[in-house]
Amino acid sequence: MSTITATKTATKAGRLTAASARNSYDPFTEIDWDRPLDDDHFHLPPEFLPLYGTPQWEAMSERERHAYSRHECASLCGAGIWFENVLMQVLLRHLA
Repeated sequence: MSTITATKTATKAGRLTAASARNSYDPFTEIDWDRPLDDDHFHLPPEFLPLYGTPQWEAMSERERHAYSRHECASLCGAGIWFENVLMQVLLRHLA
């Protein structure tokens, strides 16, 4: 590898690292974990929730609907993380 190519690669890597640092945050320091959860709003649009429009939905209070949307959002995020891990395993097996 020539010196010019190595310098370009190092410069590009430095720019990418700096961009990643600007677009990232540390949840341990930048999120106020002592703050109570905000259950006054839906965490997903109600129309996308599985129970929306059912008799069970109608039987819930507004507060229960907000809490339910929080749980559904967490479940959706968990499923996304699980799926990403499966894809990473497949990729690593392919590379190995």
